[in-house]
Amino acid sequence: MQNTSAKKIALISILVIAALTAIMIAVLPQALKKPTAAVESASPVISADNADNAAVLALRPDCPAVSLPLDCLGGQVQAGQGTDTRPLLVNMWAWWCAPCQEELPVLEEFAAAHPQYQVVGVHADKEAGAGAQILTDLKVGLPSFADPKHKMAGIYQLPNVLPVSLLLDPTRLDAQGNPQLIKLFVQSFSSVEQLSTAVSEAIANA
Repeated sequence: MQNTSAKKIALISILVIAALTAIMIAVLPQALKKPTAAVESASPVISADNADNAAVLALRPDCPAVSLPLDCLGGQVQAGQGTDTRPLLVNMWAWWCAPCQEELPVLEEFAAAHPQYQVVGVHADKEAGAGAQILTDLKVGLPSFADPKHKMAGIYQLPNVLPVSLLLDPTRLDAQGNPQLIKLFVQSFSSVEQLSTAVSEAIANA
């Protein structure tokens, strides 16, 4: 009898220990897990679906009727696609790109000083509202297209860096109707003079 009782007590002890171990395995990782709610709330995802971003997008200018397979960032694409034969300078940028933010005002100043060129931006990111907000904050009125699916990168085989600028010839189109690339600038321009020299040399050597 004593042996039987001892065995029962030992078996119960083993079951209790096993149960406690299972509880600790289930609970301890949760207790030690780093909280993420504060971090997530501190960096909300910016989406064009909320009212603030929609309002900012509504303030963006319309885009010229250039031969790009893209929608306008906020505004509308004007009618008359393909009628403007001026060389087209396209600046690829994104709201999170610091060098892009430094370069965008240069692009706008260049456009104002050189009406012989068409100049547009292309926001290469899915967060349209964030892009529009950056332009508003920078007080940049340069028209920009939206490229959330990176169509331009596929068409022109662009490197995976930003900013980059493309000088395109709208008078020469490929089979899909895309303007021919004259020059790809994989750099950031810090002054209108630097950009003007680069574009003029590219046109002269085309």
